[in-house]
Amino acid sequence: MIQVEFNFVPPGGGETDYTLVATLPDVPRPGDYIGVRHPNEDGLRTFIVRRVWWLLQTGTGSDGTVDKLCVECEFARSGWSSSTHKEACAMYEGRGRKVPEMDVSAY
Repeated sequence: MIQVEFNFVPPGGGETDYTLVATLPDVPRPGDYIGVRHPNEDGLRTFIVRRVWWLLQTGTGSDGTVDKLCVECEFARSGWSSSTHKEACAMYEGRGRKVPEMDVSAY
């Protein structure tokens, strides 16, 4: 198990909108779909992994350790997106961002 910090950014990248820390069995890869359930929402907040950031800490000599593992995810639409998430996507589109759509082939 590995601890991952998710950084959720606007479509196309940019400043982090919010973060979430989770313990996972594996590291997400670019292109993976991420769905986050929030209490009192009617669906998911849906994202696509953009990149993985490995932040290392040097030790003595040539050894080092993983200091933090960050997974950068961009907002995306899906058939499972909550109304709150859809509003956020519409806001980004209003700012000229192209919001990616998740493929619905895996249901």
